[in-house]
Amino acid sequence: MAPRVTLDTNIYVSAFQFGGMRLLHMCGRRDIEIAVSPAIIDEVIRVLRDKFHWDGYRLHDARQQILGLPGSSPRHTPWTS
Repeated sequence: MAPRVTLDTNIYVSAFQFGGMRLLHMCGRRDIEIAVSPAIIDEVIRVLRDKFHWDGYRLHDARQQILGLPGSSPRHTPWTS
C-alpha cells in the first residue's frame, strides 16, 4: 500500500505554475496516494487566479487535474463526502 500524503497548496501551485511535477508524477506511478480536500483545491485555484492571473479555462483544467490524479483520494479524506 502506498503512503498517503496531503500536499500543501504551494506544492500544487509550484507544479502548475513552474513545472515542478515530481510529487504529482509519484502519484501517477502510485508511489504515493494523495488525500485532497475541497479547501485545498479552492486555495490552489484562488492563488493561481489572483497571484498568477490564470483564466477560467486554465483554472478548470487545474481543478480537473487535481481531481483526476491517479492514486488521489478526495473521496476518502475526512473533509469530503
